[in-house]
Amino acid sequence: ASHFYRSLPLSEVDYPSRILPAPTHPRSSTAIGEGLRAATAGQVASFTVEARDEFGNLRLEGGDTVTAVGTGPGVAHFTADVDDLLDGTYRVSYYPLAAGVYSLSVAVG
Repeated sequence: ASHFYRSLPLSEVDYPSRILPAPTHPRSSTAIGEGLRAATAGQVASFTVEARDEFGNLRLEGGDTVTAVGTGPGVAHFTADVDDLLDGTYRVSYYPLAAGVYSLSVAVG
């Protein structure tokens, strides 16, 4: 025997549901932008950090601690400035003075 079903409305009202992202998950967060790959000594370089939850959803508000440090040749190093854009993204800017290959460490916590 085959059964046929039809959906019946539970009410005449649609209930909009706003589903918010889960808390920030550092390993799921991402960084994008040219300043991750290249910069010029004596010029500001920048990139964007996107705070995401464990499911990859972009966070909708700021408040996370974001840091970025570059370690270069010899004693050259820099600590980046971070601007919280209050929408789950962070503008990271730095001003390198010495040319060379740097290791850039970015942390979201």
